[in-house]
Amino acid sequence: MGRMPGDSEAIGLGWPPLARALVKVLRAGGLTATVCAHGAVRIYFPAGSQGAWPDARRAGARRAGGWQELWCRSREGGDLWWFWAWPGSLCNVPELEPLCRATDIATAAARAVRILGRP
Repeated sequence: MGRMPGDSEAIGLGWPPLARALVKVLRAGGLTATVCAHGAVRIYFPAGSQGAWPDARRAGARRAGGWQELWCRSREGGDLWWFWAWPGSLCNVPELEPLCRATDIATAAARAVRILGRP
C-alpha cells in the first residue's frame, strides 16, 4: 500500500504515543484495536454491533463485525486530531471526518466505544 493522504502530517509529529494511549483505553472499553504505521488506530468492532458506517447507524442495521480506522492528522494551525476515515468514492481515498483533538484520548475512546462497541 502506498502513502496515504496526510501521512507527512502525522509521521514524526508525536502521534505514536497518542495512538498507543488510545489503543489502551479502547481495549479497556472492550474493543480490540491496533496501531497502524500510517498514523492510524484500527478498531475491530464485534458482530451484532451497528458498526461504523453512517448509513447503517441511521438505519439501525446490525453488522457481522469488521474494522474502522481513526487517523491522526493535523488540522489548520498544526494541532493533531483524530479523524474517522470513511471509505471514499474517488480512487479509494478515504473521507476524513474530524472526531476530536488527538490529545483528548478519553473523548476519542468514548465515542469509538459508543459507535463501535458492544451490541
